[in-house]
Parts: sequence; C-alpha cells; structure tokens
Amino acid sequence: MKTVPLGVLLPGTALIYTALQPFSLSPLIYLPLTLLGVYCLINGRKATLSFGGLLLFLVLSMGIYRRSTAVYLPFPAEDCVRLKGRLTAEPSWNSRGNLIFTLEMEELEQHSGAQAAGKGSIRVSLSEQEAFSPESWLRGDSVDLEGRFTVDGTLFFGKSLLVYESTGPGRFRRWIVNRVHRKAEALSEFSASLLPALVLGLKHPDQDRSSALFRETGTAHIIALSGFHSGLVALLLYLLFKRPAGHRGALVLSALGLLVYLYLAGPKPSLIRSVLMYQIIILCKLKHVRPDLKKVLAASYLVSALICPASLHTLSARLSYLALWGILSGSTLLAGVLPMWIPLGLRTALGASMAAQLWTLPLVLFSFGVWYPAGLAASLVLTPLVTLYMYSGILYLFLPDLSLLTALPVLLCRILEKMMVFSAGFFVKIPSLSLTEPGPGLFLLLLFPLLLGVIYAPGRLSWKKRIWT
Repeated sequence: MKTVPLGVLLPGTALIYTALQPFSLSPLIYLPLTLLGVYCLINGRKATLSFGGLLLFLVLSMGIYRRSTAVYLPFPAEDCVRLKGRLTAEPSWNSRGNLIFTLEMEELEQHSGAQAAGKGSIRVSLSEQEAFSPESWLRGDSVDLEGRFTVDGTLFFGKSLLVYESTGPGRFRRWIVNRVHRKAEALSEFSASLLPALVLGLKHPDQDRSSALFRETGTAHIIALSGFHSGLVALLLYLLFKRPAGHRGALVLSALGLLVYLYLAGPKPSLIRSVLMYQIIILCKLKHVRPDLKKVLAASYLVSALICPASLHTLSARLSYLALWGILSGSTLLAGVLPMWIPLGLRTALGASMAAQLWTLPLVLFSFGVWYPAGLAASLVLTPLVTLYMYSGILYLFLPDLSLLTALPVLLCRILEKMMVFSAGFFVKIPSLSLTEPGPGLFLLLLFPLLLGVIYAPGRLSWKKRIWT
C-alpha cells in the first residue's frame, strides 16, 4: 500500500494546526488531525512514523511557545502601579486614539514602593496625549510608566509616561524610520499613513483613512507586509545587482537584502514566512533545483514553529498561511473553471484571487463577522497600482532630497494615489456579507469541505483512486 509522502503530510497537518489550534475550542478542533492520523495508520508503517514524528514536533513547538510567552508578576496584578520594560514592536492606535504596544517586562513597582523584576511580555494601553512623538517609537526602546493592570493581569492601562529612552544599537533603523515618516508626511496627508505602512509596515495615528480604503474593498492584505512586499523588494534588489554582480551574485545579495529588510520592518508573522520562503527558493535556484512551493511553505512553517512559535498563533500568520496554501492548491483549478473568453493572464490572476479568498473566508467570517466579496476583483485593479506606488515611493524616500531627482516619483505617487482612491470608491459600493453572531461552528463547517478538496480532485472522489501517491 502506498504511503503518504512527507511533502504532503507536513503542509496538510501544519495548515490544519495553524488554522485551528490557537482558538482553544472544544476537542473537535483536533478532529482533522485525528483523521489525518487514521489515514496514515491505514497507509503503512512509514506514514505512521512520519505522523508520529510530526506530532512530537508540534508538542516541542508548543512547549517552546508556552515557555516564550510565560508571564511572571512578582506582585498581585491589582497591587502593581508602575511598569518598566522594552518595546517588542512599534505601537499601533485603536479606534479611541490610544496607543497599543507590547512591553518585555523588566521591573514592576507596587503601592508600597517595593520593586521586583517581572518576566514576559504584556500589552499596554496609553492615551496618546500622554505620549510624545509616538510614531517614532521603535522596538527595543525603554519605557517607564505609571498605571494599573486589568483584573486578569493581561493588560496594563498606562496613566502617565514617566521615562522614554531610545537605545543606541538601533540608530540606523531609527534614521530610516524617521526619514520615511518625514518624507511621507511631506508628500500628502494620505501618503503619510499609507506609504510607511507599505514600505516598512509602520503605523500612523491617522491610518484609519488609508486602512479603511483597503479593508472595505476586501484588499486589506495588500498593505499587510507579506510575500507581495518582500517579493517586490527582492526583485528590486536583484535587478539592481544583476549587472555588477551577475545572476548568482544578485541572488545572494537579494537574499541578504531581504534579511536587512526583515530587520528594518520588524518580525511580523507574514513577513517572517515570506522571507523564509524566499531564502529557501533562492537557495534552490543557486543549486539549480526547481523548488516545490508547497514543500517550501511547509519548511517555512516548521522553521517558524521552532524559532518564533508565538508568531504562528497570530491571526495574520493564520491568514497568511491559509491564503498562500489556497493559491498553491486551488488557483489552477479555479482558473480552469472560469470562461475561456477571459484572457489567460487575467484568468490566472482571478483564479489566484478566488483561491486566496476562498481559503481565508472561514477564518475571516469567524474573526470579523464580515466578508467583502469585492476583493475578488478589486485586488486585480489595486495590486498593480499599489506596486507602482510602492516602487515610486521607494525612489522618493531614498533618493537625495533634490527637487530634480524626486520630481518624477512625487508626481507618480500623487497620480497613483488618486487612481487608488477612485478605484476603491467604485468597489466599496459592492455590498459585504455580514454575520451578526459569528462562531466556531460556522468556521469549522466551512473549513472542512475546503480541507477535503485538498485530498480529492473533481471527478476522482474514490477510495480506490488516491491523489496522494
């Protein structure tokens, strides 16, 4: 009897685990994993051993995750009045205008004045009025503030900022971030929030306008740093270095450049996934091996699960893996279903867009209770516009501040900005699909048929005729 190859077993199980495990639902969430285990058992010893090894790997990853996310408070949460720590990422802004950021705790103080060291990361909310230049806050900076914990000790409400101290090692990154913010604000009010988000994933106090433009057209993934952005950066670096360094030299330099880009943009889950995948793909090209993208996706998942498992427990990571898996597994099938009078290139793009939307639909509905079908077509229009806008913006941001050199990039950015707003205004009129009370039942109900679609192809729904060989 034929066994399930590891290249199919790993991504399939990883996808199920990534999509379902972090929700802490009922034991039914392990049903897909159990079904896969049963399937392996009936396919021989090798498949069973492979599945057992994968389970051990998942247990190890969970152990690392729980260890890295453990929180220790030396005092009862209600007694803590002061918190000192270091930023683990740049802050964002909620709908009330408050800063939301995460601190790696260093020291806590209680009412009596006693101080002791804390351990772990804690989310903090701080009124923007209490902060100064929060858009220039960077990970690694030290923050000391007064406030109080919530009852469960998972959130610290900051009342006043006592000390904010910038660190020395990140001076180059700070210079880059400040330059991006300064030049983007000089371009236009809209670009002040959109351009930093596209180039480095930076947040801005006035980001609601640009975020709403993409969110309400179902294309929010375009501004979330992922394979789209790292791919554009890799291509730009390759074209820049190809003539002086040659093909192989340009590949190596683009791989190194992506690591620098990851450092500048920060360890965002979808960006970690895409940079890991590009490193593996570039390595395959250097060795003249044709990469299997499904196995590359699985490998990036496994590496992430050991290096930074906490990133896999975020919504952005689950959406990222599901969307890319959907594109790799279903875009060709969906493109073949579309009418033949549609040009091949457009059919391929539509198939990829439909596959990504289809695979992320259950998770989107479960998490947000709303889905924007306009994204199926809007991404085809907005993606090329955003690509040109991002390239023009990079030229504008990093060329010397001379009017002659930046005149053309500035003109292109402003034209493309108006085109994006105009296009989004058309797609936003398409009604959304809303759920008043989304729940895990609907999520599981919609996900299982999609998972079955990976195992069986149309016309081959038979136990005797297996797809996995």
